Amino acid sequence: MKEQLLHIGRHYQRNWIWFWLSICTAYLGLFVKSQRDILSQAPPWLGFIGLLDTSFMFALLMCLATVGILISIWNIRLWDIKNIFVGLLSTVWVFFFITFIQIDIELHQFSIGAGLTAFVIVLIFHTAKAGG
Repeated sequence: MKEQLLHIGRHYQRNWIWFWLSICTAYLGLFVKSQRDILSQAPPWLGFIGLLDTSFMFALLMCLATVGILISIWNIRLWDIKNIFVGLLSTVWVFFFITFIQIDIELHQFSIGAGLTAFVIVLIFHTAKAGG
């Protein structure tokens, strides 16, 4: 048992950034699920924003976060899943970034959501490029 915990600890030390980005993704899902009024401020012509309020998007974010946590703790290498995870993670965060930017442009204001998603995207791309 102690050896297994040490093994998990070594994988966490190697993949800690993906662990915490997965936690951020889970928090993004909880944020979207609980703060539906923020996304409802979007104008009706931005129809795809309605996809973000669905239970499907919440489930997708939670599944992506769970897979990321499992990959970072157990260092799963099946089917090159880490690259698939990084691609899906960056796609989801870029999608939310574009959404927050469009809402901010329409409402003529800057929200913290756009800034935070931009920071997370830079962190994802930098870590992926560095080979993390």
